Parts: sequence; C-alpha cells; structure tokens
Amino acid sequence: MEKKTRRRFDLEKQQRLCAMVSVGTSVRRAAELCEVGEAAVRARQRRDAGFRAQIEQALQLRELTPLRHIREACGKNWRAAAWMLERIKPAEYARRKADSWQPHEVAATMRSFAEMMIEVLRREVADRDERVRVAKEFTAICRRVEAIQQSGPDLRPGRLPKPARRERRRNTTEPPRKQLIDERAQSSARRKGDKR
Repeated sequence: MEKKTRRRFDLEKQQRLCAMVSVGTSVRRAAELCEVGEAAVRARQRRDAGFRAQIEQALQLRELTPLRHIREACGKNWRAAAWMLERIKPAEYARRKADSWQPHEVAATMRSFAEMMIEVLRREVADRDERVRVAKEFTAICRRVEAIQQSGPDLRPGRLPKPARRERRRNTTEPPRKQLIDERAQSSARRKGDKR
C-alpha cells in the first residue's frame, strides 16, 4: 500500500486554495485538492497574517457572490425580491400560518393574562401569603415568555425553555414522591379492606 505524501504548501497552492474557497469549496476539501493537509493550512493561517487575510477574503467572497446574484435578480424578478426580504426580515416578510403568533404577541398576551389573573387573585384569595405565592408564579411565567420573545426560539408546543432547576423546585406545588407513594399504598390498603 502506497503512503499518500503531501507536497509543500507554496505560494501557488495558497492562491489555488483561496480561489477554490472563494467559489464555495470548504477549506478542508480545497486542502485535499491542493494535496496539502488541513493542519498545514491552519498552521499557515496562524503564522502568516497575509495568508489569513486571503482566506478571510475568500470566505467573504464565497458568501457575497451568491448574494450579489440574488440582488441582481431582485431587479428583474419579484419572487427573488420577495425571497430576499423573507430572509433579511423574516418577522415582517416571511410567510406564516394564519394561526401563528410572533414572540412579541405571545409575550404581550401572557403579560395581559398575568395581570388579569393577579387582579382576580386580589379579589378572590383571602390569604395574603397564598396570593403572593401565586402572583410570583405568574410573574415568573411572564419573565420566561419575555425571555423567549427576546431570544426568539421556536414557539411550537413543547419547545418553551424550562425554568431553572432551583426555580422549578421552589415553585412546585406537587407533594414529594415519597408522600405520593405512601398515599397510594394507603389507598390500596383501604380498597383491599373494603372488598373483604
């Protein structure tokens, strides 16, 4: 089996590599085609500021060339212009389903809901401590929704970020697992006693 040898990474190969990268080839693939190791390319980038600038320019050109073509097509074709707007400002121009909500709409709705619920709590719940506890939970929910609105993640069901572990423990009203097991055992014993 013949061992593959890499040739010297000279100026000609550097220029070829940059030309390949500028038209869309990855640095790794361009290094393979130039018969040099990717590690040699990375090492040259670290050592040689001029080569590093050439690679960065090639990467920028790789991104800008398709954008230029799309921009030119926008003047001739409305679909290209619409596509460009959808990508640049998706919140305003992207197609969306009639029943979908933007993050800021969800946040505003949750804020209004929390304010209404806090008002109901003030009227209906006599115990001040219970009222404060529930109001804090609603406030935490509103903060989570505002965080979602700012970060803009996927808002499909099951995609909301979970609260911090400490917050989950503090705000939970579920009885501890041991208590649930004991209650089930007692209930089971009662049912068995009723059958006899």
